[in-house]
Amino acid sequence: MDMDASTYIDPLIEYGPKVFGSTITNYTGYDTRRVDIDVGAEYSASIDSTRAVLEKAAANIPGMIKDPSPQVVLKTLGGSSIDWQVRVWCKTEDYWDVWQATTRACKLSLDDAGIGIPFPQQDVRLDESLIKALSN
Repeated sequence: MDMDASTYIDPLIEYGPKVFGSTITNYTGYDTRRVDIDVGAEYSASIDSTRAVLEKAAANIPGMIKDPSPQVVLKTLGGSSIDWQVRVWCKTEDYWDVWQATTRACKLSLDDAGIGIPFPQQDVRLDESLIKALSN
């Protein structure tokens, strides 16, 4: 620290090992950026119906770029949900607004269609002998 309460940091010493040993992601290097929204749908929902609802939700997001067109991708059959990813493109400076609008559109559209978004859950099964031992 200097006499005027200034602190000097040598960024190479302070951050060098972290920066030079890591991958740096430049989110502003291109004019456009893809927004990826992960959404889980309940297992009782039809895959085709869920896809149609999400495609409709993604079709008119404010601020999105129409080309390339939005994508709805079935990612995986998860532990508690059927997992989807909704992908739309936007100008880089509009990323967070489009992210927010896409998330909102997906949730509202699934609600309107009666498709639930489940929360993670686990079933616990106890061995009969353990139940008997605990009840004594």
